[in-house]
Amino acid sequence: DVQKFKEYLTKSVKVGVSLFYRYENGEPIAKSLVSLLAYKSIFDALAADDFKLAQDLAIAMLNNPEINNIKVHPLDFALSHALIAIVLDNNDAQEKVKLFREQLSKKGNKSFKGFVDAFNAIQKRDNDAFAKSLDEIVKCHARLKRGVFDHTLDAILCIWGIGLVNLALHKGMKVDFDNTIIPRVLFANSESIK
Repeated sequence: DVQKFKEYLTKSVKVGVSLFYRYENGEPIAKSLVSLLAYKSIFDALAADDFKLAQDLAIAMLNNPEINNIKVHPLDFALSHALIAIVLDNNDAQEKVKLFREQLSKKGNKSFKGFVDAFNAIQKRDNDAFAKSLDEIVKCHARLKRGVFDHTLDAILCIWGIGLVNLALHKGMKVDFDNTIIPRVLFANSESIK
Protein backbone atom coordinates (compact mmCIF):
# COMPACT_ATOMS: atom_id res chain seq x y z
CA ASP A 1 0.00 0.00 0.00
CA VAL A 2 1.92 3.02 -1.33
CA GLN A 3 -0.17 5.56 0.57
CA LYS A 4 0.39 3.85 3.93
CA PHE A 5 4.11 3.49 3.19
CA LYS A 6 4.41 7.23 2.66
CA GLU A 7 2.10 8.05 5.57
CA TYR A 8 4.09 6.00 8.08
CA LEU A 9 7.41 7.39 6.89
CA THR A 10 6.03 10.92 7.19
CA LYS A 11 4.76 10.31 10.73
CA SER A 12 8.13 8.94 11.77
CA VAL A 13 10.01 11.94 10.35
CA LYS A 14 7.62 14.39 12.02
CA VAL A 15 8.47 12.82 15.36
CA GLY A 16 12.16 13.34 14.59
CA VAL A 17 11.63 16.99 13.67
CA SER A 18 9.65 17.54 16.87
CA LEU A 19 12.55 16.12 18.90
CA PHE A 20 14.84 18.81 17.51
CA TYR A 21 12.34 21.55 18.44
CA ARG A 22 11.80 20.07 21.90
CA TYR A 23 15.57 19.82 22.43
CA GLU A 24 15.94 23.43 21.29
CA ASN A 25 13.33 24.41 23.90
CA GLY A 26 15.31 22.78 26.69
CA GLU A 27 13.49 19.47 27.04
CA PRO A 28 15.69 16.55 28.13
CA ILE A 29 16.11 14.79 24.79
CA ALA A 30 18.98 12.34 24.32
CA LYS A 31 21.67 13.93 22.18
CA SER A 32 21.85 10.83 20.00
CA LEU A 33 18.29 11.62 18.82
CA VAL A 34 19.25 15.13 17.72
CA SER A 35 22.56 14.27 16.08
CA LEU A 36 23.68 14.23 12.47
CA LEU A 37 22.36 10.66 12.30
CA ALA A 38 18.95 12.24 11.75
CA TYR A 39 19.98 12.57 8.09
CA LYS A 40 18.53 9.07 7.68
CA SER A 41 15.13 10.60 8.33
CA ILE A 42 15.74 13.16 5.58
CA PHE A 43 15.94 10.20 3.20
CA ASP A 44 12.69 8.91 4.75
CA ALA A 45 10.93 12.24 4.15
CA LEU A 46 12.15 12.27 0.56
CA ALA A 47 11.02 8.66 0.07
CA ALA A 48 7.62 9.69 1.44
CA ASP A 49 7.58 12.42 -1.22
CA ASP A 50 7.49 15.17 1.38
CA PHE A 51 10.17 17.56 0.19
CA LYS A 52 9.08 20.32 2.60
CA LEU A 53 9.41 17.95 5.56
CA ALA A 54 12.90 16.96 4.37
CA GLN A 55 13.83 20.65 4.26
CA ASP A 56 12.27 21.26 7.69
CA LEU A 57 14.37 18.48 9.21
CA ALA A 58 17.52 19.70 7.47
CA ILE A 59 16.93 23.20 8.85
CA ALA A 60 16.18 21.86 12.34
CA MET A 61 19.43 19.93 12.23
CA LEU A 62 21.42 22.98 11.17
CA ASN A 63 19.73 25.05 13.88
CA ASN A 64 21.12 22.75 16.57
CA PRO A 65 24.37 24.54 17.51
CA GLU A 66 25.75 21.39 19.16
CA ILE A 67 25.08 19.03 16.25
CA ASN A 68 28.68 18.93 15.00
CA ASN A 69 29.92 18.25 18.53
CA ILE A 70 27.89 15.04 18.91
CA LYS A 71 30.24 12.22 17.87
CA VAL A 72 29.21 10.25 14.79
CA HIS A 73 31.14 8.12 12.32
CA PRO A 74 33.10 10.28 9.81
CA LEU A 75 31.12 8.79 6.90
CA ASP A 76 27.84 9.76 8.58
CA PHE A 77 29.23 13.23 9.26
CA ALA A 78 30.17 13.78 5.61
CA LEU A 79 27.05 12.13 4.16
CA SER A 80 24.71 14.12 6.41
CA HIS A 81 26.30 17.45 5.55
CA ALA A 82 26.26 16.66 1.81
CA LEU A 83 22.59 15.63 1.91
CA ILE A 84 21.57 18.70 3.92
CA ALA A 85 23.44 21.01 1.55
CA ILE A 86 21.78 19.48 -1.52
CA VAL A 87 18.29 19.42 -0.03
CA LEU A 88 18.61 23.08 0.98
CA ASP A 89 20.47 24.14 -2.21
CA ASN A 90 23.29 25.54 -0.09
CA ASN A 91 26.21 27.21 -1.83
CA ASP A 92 28.67 24.81 -0.22
CA ALA A 93 26.98 21.65 -1.56
CA GLN A 94 29.79 20.86 -3.98
CA GLU A 95 32.39 21.08 -1.22
CA LYS A 96 30.25 18.91 1.10
CA VAL A 97 29.87 16.24 -1.60
CA LYS A 98 33.64 16.33 -2.16
CA LEU A 99 34.20 15.67 1.56
CA PHE A 100 31.72 12.78 1.35
CA ARG A 101 33.60 11.37 -1.67
CA GLU A 102 36.86 11.48 0.34
CA GLN A 103 35.30 9.09 2.85
CA LEU A 104 34.97 6.39 0.16
CA SER A 105 38.67 5.56 0.44
CA LYS A 106 38.24 4.56 4.08
CA LYS A 107 37.75 0.91 5.01
CA GLY A 108 34.17 -0.29 4.54
CA ASN A 109 32.89 2.82 2.77
CA LYS A 110 33.16 1.83 -0.92
CA SER A 111 29.51 0.70 -0.99
CA PHE A 112 28.44 4.35 -0.70
CA LYS A 113 29.95 5.37 -4.07
CA GLY A 114 26.53 5.34 -5.76
CA PHE A 115 25.24 7.89 -3.26
CA VAL A 116 28.17 10.24 -3.90
CA ASP A 117 27.62 9.84 -7.64
CA ALA A 118 23.89 10.51 -7.21
CA PHE A 119 24.62 13.71 -5.28
CA ASN A 120 26.98 14.88 -8.03
CA ALA A 121 24.45 14.01 -10.75
CA ILE A 122 21.68 15.89 -8.93
CA GLN A 123 23.90 18.96 -8.57
CA LYS A 124 24.71 18.88 -12.29
CA ARG A 125 21.15 17.84 -13.28
CA ASP A 126 22.76 15.00 -15.27
CA ASN A 127 20.03 12.41 -15.93
CA ASP A 128 22.40 9.81 -17.43
CA ALA A 129 24.88 10.03 -14.56
CA PHE A 130 21.99 9.78 -12.11
CA ALA A 131 20.73 6.58 -13.76
CA LYS A 132 24.25 5.10 -13.49
CA SER A 133 24.42 6.10 -9.82
CA LEU A 134 21.15 4.23 -9.18
CA ASP A 135 22.62 1.14 -10.86
CA GLU A 136 25.62 1.42 -8.52
CA ILE A 137 23.35 1.86 -5.47
CA VAL A 138 21.40 -1.27 -6.40
CA LYS A 139 24.64 -3.21 -7.00
CA CYS A 140 26.02 -2.27 -3.57
CA HIS A 141 22.75 -2.63 -1.70
CA ALA A 142 23.31 -6.32 -0.98
CA ARG A 143 26.45 -5.46 1.02
CA LEU A 144 24.78 -2.59 2.82
CA LYS A 145 21.73 -4.60 3.81
CA ARG A 146 24.02 -7.04 5.62
CA GLY A 147 25.67 -4.14 7.41
CA VAL A 148 24.33 -0.64 7.97
CA PHE A 149 20.80 -1.55 6.77
CA ASP A 150 20.57 -4.86 8.65
CA HIS A 151 17.25 -5.23 10.50
CA THR A 152 15.79 -2.10 8.93
CA LEU A 153 13.22 -1.45 6.23
CA ASP A 154 16.20 -0.74 3.97
CA ALA A 155 17.01 -4.46 3.98
CA ILE A 156 13.90 -4.90 1.79
CA LEU A 157 13.64 -1.59 -0.04
CA CYS A 158 16.33 0.96 -0.72
CA ILE A 159 14.64 3.88 1.06
CA TRP A 160 17.66 6.10 0.47
CA GLY A 161 17.55 5.31 -3.25
CA ILE A 162 13.83 6.07 -3.42
CA GLY A 163 14.51 9.30 -1.55
CA LEU A 164 17.25 10.26 -4.00
CA VAL A 165 14.95 9.61 -6.96
CA ASN A 166 12.30 11.84 -5.43
CA LEU A 167 14.90 14.51 -4.68
CA ALA A 168 16.06 14.38 -8.32
CA LEU A 169 12.46 14.65 -9.52
CA HIS A 170 11.89 17.65 -7.24
CA LYS A 171 15.00 19.24 -8.77
CA GLY A 172 13.44 18.87 -12.23
CA MET A 173 15.34 15.82 -13.42
CA LYS A 174 13.93 13.01 -15.54
CA VAL A 175 14.23 9.56 -14.00
CA ASP A 176 13.57 6.41 -16.01
CA PHE A 177 14.33 3.66 -13.51
CA ASP A 178 12.55 0.73 -11.92
CA ASN A 179 13.96 -2.00 -9.69
CA THR A 180 12.58 -4.31 -7.03
CA ILE A 181 14.37 -2.34 -4.29
CA ILE A 182 13.79 1.10 -5.87
CA PRO A 183 10.34 0.60 -7.42
CA ARG A 184 8.87 3.24 -9.70
CA VAL A 185 5.51 2.95 -7.92
CA LEU A 186 7.07 4.76 -4.92
CA PHE A 187 8.42 7.71 -6.93
CA ALA A 188 7.01 11.22 -6.57
CA ASN A 189 4.14 11.95 -8.90
CA SER A 190 3.90 15.07 -11.01
CA GLU A 191 1.23 16.67 -8.76
CA SER A 192 3.42 16.52 -5.65
CA ILE A 193 6.39 18.18 -7.33
CA LYS A 194 4.79 21.53 -8.11
